[in-house]
Amino acid sequence: FSWGLIQRSALVRTFAAQGKPIVFTGQQIGPFASRHSRYLTAKTLRVATYVGVREPTASLDYARTLGARRYELMGDDSCGFSIDLKDAAQRLKKRGLEAGQFFAVNVRVGDYAAEHATHLNRIAELVGMLTERTGLPALVVPVALGGQKSDILSGYSLRKAVGDHVLVLDDEDLTA
Repeated sequence: FSWGLIQRSALVRTFAAQGKPIVFTGQQIGPFASRHSRYLTAKTLRVATYVGVREPTASLDYARTLGARRYELMGDDSCGFSIDLKDAAQRLKKRGLEAGQFFAVNVRVGDYAAEHATHLNRIAELVGMLTERTGLPALVVPVALGGQKSDILSGYSLRKAVGDHVLVLDDEDLTA
């Protein structure tokens, strides 16, 4: 995502120059497609007040090597969202499901990673085996919403490949 990296870096460095705190939370750092991306990321993160990474492997190691002013392993931001259990139960009921009576799946086929489409058949095989062995349907729970990168669209592709044992959480009012 080089173009996005350039834009974000410019914003971060501009705010840092104004003395504003720069906070990154729940981040994954990398993988890097080029030395330029790695360099720009390092330069950007060094001015950050806080860098919270979501996984304890490469991202945490990289933050340490940067000499970022403050960094730590914090997990994924989304794990801290509160959930409206009544709303969730209604969304499940709409699909004929109850808590504990399905397994969740997320799949993303985006134009930014064309190779994902080549993996969809293998993912469909695995999901199909899981539905067969567990006797439970799969529910595609989208993370990315909107446009061509929508996990809902990817979910429809998975459903088409697997069959009716895959349901898609596709309500129009979904948010992160």
